[in-house]
Amino acid sequence: ENLTETSRRFIESVWKAKLLLSYGQTEAFGSIGIECDRQDGYHLNDMDLWAEVVDQDAQGYGELVYTTLRRSVMPLVRYRSGDVTRLITDPCPCGTPSVRLAKLRGRADEMVVTSVGNIASWMIEPVIERLEPRAGEWQLAVSRGPNRDVLELRVEMENSAEQNPIRLQ
Repeated sequence: ENLTETSRRFIESVWKAKLLLSYGQTEAFGSIGIECDRQDGYHLNDMDLWAEVVDQDAQGYGELVYTTLRRSVMPLVRYRSGDVTRLITDPCPCGTPSVRLAKLRGRADEMVVTSVGNIASWMIEPVIERLEPRAGEWQLAVSRGPNRDVLELRVEMENSAEQNPIRLQ
């Protein structure tokens, strides 16, 4: 599962340690990439696979597709991961020369088609992170009407017993 930066910072504050994320898939038999101390993208395991991003938008985000390079039992050729990300080709300040994957935006199949356009979870999370008091779990419900779609944002607040107004910060 993708972890929000707010959740990462909370875990780091509790454990008093940096939380480095790794990214992998069962089909790749393990790690596809791992973060360094900079926490700015996953350094690709480019000794074992070739990664590309297809169907890119204006910011370079698209679906990750990879080919395994050293597997003979179950090789994958241009395997569609279903994950939406982009390649970071700028050198990492840590000095590791590998290309990095940006933090995942979500899944290619998560997009919900509505009358106001396609909606995905990564579009809602920046709003959730700005709520005060702090928000927990959330859900976006889409109701289909005869003339329009209604989007209802359901949010579980941290102090749900209190009935304080919710504000965007």
